[in-house]
Amino acid sequence: MPRKTKPRPKPPPRKVIPSATPGAETLFREALALHQSGRSDEAEIRYRQILAAAPNHPDSNHLLGVITHQKGDFEKAEGLIRKAISANRSAAVFHNSLGNTLNCLGRHKEAEGSFRKALALDSNLAQAHFNLGYSLAVERRFEEATDSLRRAVEILPSYSDAFYELGNVHSLSGRLAEAVESYVRAIQLHPGRIEVYNNLGLVLGWQGSHADAEAVFRQLLLLDPKSVKGHSNLAGALMSQNRFEEALASLEAALRLDPECAEAHNDRGSVLEAIGDLVESTSSFRRAVECRPTFVEAHSNLLFGLNYREDLSAREIHEEHLAWGERHAAPLSPERPFLDLARDPNRKLRVAYLSPDFRTHSVAYFIEPILAAHNPDAFEVIGYSDVPTPDKVTRRIASICREWRPVFGKTDSEVAEMLRHDRIDIAVDLAGHTGRNRLLVFARKPAPVQVSYLGYPNTSGVRAIDYRITDFWTDPEGEADTLHSERLVRLESGFNCYLPPPDAPPVTEPPLLSSKRITFGSFNNLAKVNRMVISAWAGILRRVPDSRLLIKTRHMADPLIRNRVVERFAAEGIAEERLVLVSHIAEMSGHLDAYRLVDIALDPFPFNGATTTCEALWMGVPVIALAGDRHAGRVGAGILARIGLPDLVAEDLPDYIDIAETLAADRERLRDLRLGMRDRLKGATLLDAQLVTRALEAAYRRMWIEFLASSQ
Repeated sequence: MPRKTKPRPKPPPRKVIPSATPGAETLFREALALHQSGRSDEAEIRYRQILAAAPNHPDSNHLLGVITHQKGDFEKAEGLIRKAISANRSAAVFHNSLGNTLNCLGRHKEAEGSFRKALALDSNLAQAHFNLGYSLAVERRFEEATDSLRRAVEILPSYSDAFYELGNVHSLSGRLAEAVESYVRAIQLHPGRIEVYNNLGLVLGWQGSHADAEAVFRQLLLLDPKSVKGHSNLAGALMSQNRFEEALASLEAALRLDPECAEAHNDRGSVLEAIGDLVESTSSFRRAVECRPTFVEAHSNLLFGLNYREDLSAREIHEEHLAWGERHAAPLSPERPFLDLARDPNRKLRVAYLSPDFRTHSVAYFIEPILAAHNPDAFEVIGYSDVPTPDKVTRRIASICREWRPVFGKTDSEVAEMLRHDRIDIAVDLAGHTGRNRLLVFARKPAPVQVSYLGYPNTSGVRAIDYRITDFWTDPEGEADTLHSERLVRLESGFNCYLPPPDAPPVTEPPLLSSKRITFGSFNNLAKVNRMVISAWAGILRRVPDSRLLIKTRHMADPLIRNRVVERFAAEGIAEERLVLVSHIAEMSGHLDAYRLVDIALDPFPFNGATTTCEALWMGVPVIALAGDRHAGRVGAGILARIGLPDLVAEDLPDYIDIAETLAADRERLRDLRLGMRDRLKGATLLDAQLVTRALEAAYRRMWIEFLASSQ
């Protein structure tokens, strides 16, 4: 979020309240002239001289209070300004200055009262409208704040600070286009203000305008080359444009300026993870948390990245998740029993799904069919959407839900209170430790039953989350139950349900028929392509003569990353000409059409694909998977078992390579699998939304009954 700044006191007003003491008045005018010329230390001496002779002189008390405020002694400033008001209660500027000081003391409610008194005396006092807007924004009363700030710029169209604050309020309210407009106007009026450029760049990034964000951050760095935020945020814009090496260079610049900058270490971890440098990315995330132990986002990023590590045991990763929960979630656990619930075990239940991914995103492909299939006679579905820029998928999902709650910009505490107010029976987290998660909402236990589902392949570590939805393939009974802070609930249908894209192109004949060579492929992100995966894929290429490997990932847009991948395979004896490296394809239809170039898809490990596996299968491409020892490493095995292809699941690395070699040699089976794959999927539970949703609803009902029994 853009960071808010305290309103700065303005220069003293030119309008002077007449004094009854002629000598004091002459001295006061000298003091005022000094003050307005920026010589506040000399002015302070004059004000004190006046007050020594006339202690109740209102203007001197007021302006000495303003100077004292500027020096940061807010309590003394409050006393002086109140003394001025006692002598002259009709001066609007006095009440405005008092409110400004109360704001800086954190007494925003009292400040609001002072600003309203000022405006009752002078409705055209632009600074009072501005300061009132600031106070209301601090209290997160954004609509009222917007009205006040708009009034300030109506009165004073050149009021740069008010446009900046208006931009902050718009961004916190999720009105990103209006935020951009306000920030741009603030810059036009005051081109040198660094924080406006920073917040404008962040909002442009949230809108997906990454090239524009880059330009803004570069302008910021021209104004202040030593801005740590500027270098760090520029890296984010570069990373979003798949320019990873440039992003790393920008982060190194930030860390040279401030080696303790937690944000820069966190962003560096994200870039390194994206390009597959997992050990170093883990170190960067740990460093971010060391620099700021309360940095929840960085700590979640650390946990998410551990799922990619083939050198860590499931038990080690589990312990890290529990440590996160104890540090960040446990202190928020409330003591608020749910005493006023309708305790009928069979009544209609209100189920809330909370996600930042109700948009064009992998999670949406799996949750949308579930939401559409819910039985409205038994469940009321409420969507809590933390999406900064809604798209067509957002709108489609919103139309499915009984009620829709946009929560972007709201605090965790506010969202938790919304859930309580909505009297939610079952709250479902769809993010886990992925980006912009809301686990600290669930830590506050706003619903009697809380569930982790779908978006994260591991435990949350949050003990306030009661259950985690899974199945028998991805989390077999036994050890998996000991690796979760939640109780595992296994759906016999399988835990997920895939919704194929409606614009998917038709399945084509296997490319080997025209190319006369086998093409293996993977469309997974590069973080999943670790050292062991590259070694296994290289082993397959060696075993299948004249075969090639197509790797499609957005990272291939960066030439330096492409070279890294080529070098890693060269170290395994695989020449560059056997690799086909393809970068991001924007349109879904084009992305899926790229599967016409692939005969056999190879699932990575220990972090399998999910969406990529389903997409490959929908396009007719068989997938070979390795069954691992944790949920993230068994998703592929679960999908293949559910569609009747368990023979494509390997138990170990030699088996993985053997299956690939055997399937590559069976050209007839490859053709039959490809041309019959969509019918196979249509007849499997993987696409049976009704079956999976009924199983999920039955699980919800059991959870509710268990809650009632345990809370009597």
